[in-house]
Amino acid sequence: MRVLLLLLKNNFMRTLNINKLKRTKVAKLILYALLSIYVLISLFFSVFFYANLIADALLKYGLISYMLILFFIMAVITNFTFSIHSSKSSIFNSDDNDMLFSLPIKSGTILASRLINTIIWNLFTSLIFLIPALIVYTFKVNVGFEFYIFNIIIFIFLPIIPTVLASVVGYLIAYFTSKSNKKNFFEILISLLFVFSIYYLMYSGQKLLTLFVNNQELVAKIIKYAFYPIYVAIEALTKYNYLYLLEYILINVAVIFIYVYILKKQYKRIVSKLQENRTKSNYSMKKLKSKGQNFALITKEIKRYFSSPIYVLNTIFGVILFAVFSVTTIFMDKNKIIEM
Repeated sequence: MRVLLLLLKNNFMRTLNINKLKRTKVAKLILYALLSIYVLISLFFSVFFYANLIADALLKYGLISYMLILFFIMAVITNFTFSIHSSKSSIFNSDDNDMLFSLPIKSGTILASRLINTIIWNLFTSLIFLIPALIVYTFKVNVGFEFYIFNIIIFIFLPIIPTVLASVVGYLIAYFTSKSNKKNFFEILISLLFVFSIYYLMYSGQKLLTLFVNNQELVAKIIKYAFYPIYVAIEALTKYNYLYLLEYILINVAVIFIYVYILKKQYKRIVSKLQENRTKSNYSMKKLKSKGQNFALITKEIKRYFSSPIYVLNTIFGVILFAVFSVTTIFMDKNKIIEM
């Protein structure tokens, strides 16, 4: 346990670049802090605004009790999507693999520390969705003390299953892309699909709500048999049932223990396998092509740009979205555009 806590502390310090921040000037630290506060406040009010719209829509149909479940599902989807990328780098392709595996530390302890570290960061991500939703819900509905107990417990265990599933998917992506020269292309594609999916769900919110109202029994069966942990959380939260809450806790604890137990035996071999690189053995001499300086520099910068999925996602998405919306305005009624 002592080694696990030490690894968690080191992972936390590496993620936040604590050592680098200690050498940063006070003026820069204040600027970083103000920027972080601004971003968090902006996200908070954005989610608060949408949560209020969703709550008003659900109140019309008498379905306000499903509001928090909807935001729990949104948090799960977000945790799963972002954990695919973070788990691939932090759990399997971490830059301290060689050092840790050379020390007398069990593979299961290293794996558990990295998995728990990812779960903790997913908890912070979930707060962005859940705190504004909880505030809106308490304004719309009278709640008791049990409400807060159930929500806190469900929230603590919420990221476990999506993080475990995402680490499996992240491993599969890392394994298959390690054999390909276009590994960044898959990450960029997955990220763009996720963001476009979020926008599509926001745009189709009214249609989805109508579909849910007209097919409540079918939706309930799908959740029960396809997403049983979510079903248990819903039953625990809506009925304040302590047996369902205990079952929810046991399911999540069992998932993480089983995952670590199965993976720890092959963890070193999996990590070393993912560090392999593909090379071509059929090299042949060809005529050397010469290019101008400007062309070579531009090509180099383009390759550097596409080498980082984060760069691409943060810069190209707005351009794509702007182009798509510009084209759609040609076919849309002017009153509809003003309404939107």
